[in-house]
Amino acid sequence: MSKQKTQIEFRYYNIQEGDYVLAKLGPGWEQEYGLGYNRMLHFHNYFEIGYCYHGKGELIIEDRVYNYSDDCFSLIPQNVPHVTVSAPGNICKWEFLFIDIEAFIRDVFRGTSLSCDDIIRIVNKRGTMKTKKNHAAMAKLIRNIIEESRRKDLYYRQSITGYLYALVVEIMRLDEEREMAKHVNRINNYIKSAIDYIGENYADEIKIQELADVCGLSESHFRRIFVESMGNATVSSSL
Repeated sequence: MSKQKTQIEFRYYNIQEGDYVLAKLGPGWEQEYGLGYNRMLHFHNYFEIGYCYHGKGELIIEDRVYNYSDDCFSLIPQNVPHVTVSAPGNICKWEFLFIDIEAFIRDVFRGTSLSCDDIIRIVNKRGTMKTKKNHAAMAKLIRNIIEESRRKDLYYRQSITGYLYALVVEIMRLDEEREMAKHVNRINNYIKSAIDYIGENYADEIKIQELADVCGLSESHFRRIFVESMGNATVSSSL
């Protein structure tokens, strides 16, 4: 029996020349999401930012499911399948920004000490959802871009460019925090494996190479990690 293929829709938007942002705002975006046709996974040709003002439900990004509620926001790179589904009977208010993020980075970050290709790779690394409570600076920047797009006051394009620059920086900081947390978690797992091995074999003479093998590391790499984590100045070849 063949597996049924999941249908995914491509939704195309066009950003006006000279702009980096297309804003989808107003009462039309206050609705019960995920009914009928709108329950289909879809992806876009631009980076999508969504801001939920009120309501609750699920945001599915690829194979991850996030529960959203008031003051949540999503960051979804282009070509990443996703769908928003309101909790039954829930009228949710979202507004959206579609951003030509690659063009923006190449134009605005060009000539800085940062590689545009590296910035684009980091920003497009993965889709996610965050909350205003835990990421207040990012939430404020997104709301500022939305309000500038809504009002279109004098010099609003320049204002959006500034806010968007700061938002890209915040996304890079978020990635750095995520990578650091992964690194710390890996180190903690290595140390735990070594300590568990020592606890099980404390009556024997234990070589540092044995501990390195348990962790799947070279002896020099393990020695460096162990010293940094345990605060020891030296580690002998036997324990």
